[in-house]
Amino acid sequence: MYRPRDKAIAPDELTEVSLEDHDTLRECGKTNHEFWDQNEGDIAPLLKQFRREIKNHYWFVQGRRCCYCSKELDAHQGSYDAEHILPKVHFPQLMFEFINLAIGCKTCNGRKSNKAIHFGSNAIAEVPLNSDYYSIVHPHLDEWSEHLYFDQFGRITPIDGNAKGVATISTCGITFLNAARLADHFHPLYRKQAQKALEVLCGESTLRVKKKRLQLLTLLVEDHGLEKAAPILKLLEIEYQEAGGIW
Repeated sequence: MYRPRDKAIAPDELTEVSLEDHDTLRECGKTNHEFWDQNEGDIAPLLKQFRREIKNHYWFVQGRRCCYCSKELDAHQGSYDAEHILPKVHFPQLMFEFINLAIGCKTCNGRKSNKAIHFGSNAIAEVPLNSDYYSIVHPHLDEWSEHLYFDQFGRITPIDGNAKGVATISTCGITFLNAARLADHFHPLYRKQAQKALEVLCGESTLRVKKKRLQLLTLLVEDHGLEKAAPILKLLEIEYQEAGGIW
């Protein structure tokens, strides 16, 4: 049902943006991260073409999937973002480097935002190609399936507590997608209520808070005969107990 994104592969060069124009963009943006979104002036058409072409490239290369959560993306470019892996706010000098770009869904890109996802200095002239420099799963340098997997309910889960997998889920807000996929197993009339509780259970809340939400879901399942959701409830009870909670 679900499959991971393919590793991002940077283009050697773009078709509609020349190497000279690419260098111009690098030079214009290297000290001003806001340059990426400039929509006025003589440079605006070139910027627009670069953004369009880079998004088109990675949409195909990544198998139409978000570089972090592997959610399938619609073909319309407005439905996903060009993702700067090292945030352009902190690394404007790397803003137009192909290997610092990928495509991500709106949720992952928005949640990740400008969070630090690296170990080391910001004062670098080139994109580090060492996977250990990055705290999260890198779209170009890491195979998704070596750090994360889909469980039986479609949740994105770290492999054996994999550190990069854990960090990617937390940094990119993937807990919201996980909660939604679990909520799909509830009756449509109760999904909204279930998902709010599941977002807490899938997130980083305290055991005390998790217990309250688990109790709420238990009542929901028992009071409304939601047999289809019973396996979800059992799974969550086990995970709660494994985390040290007393049921």
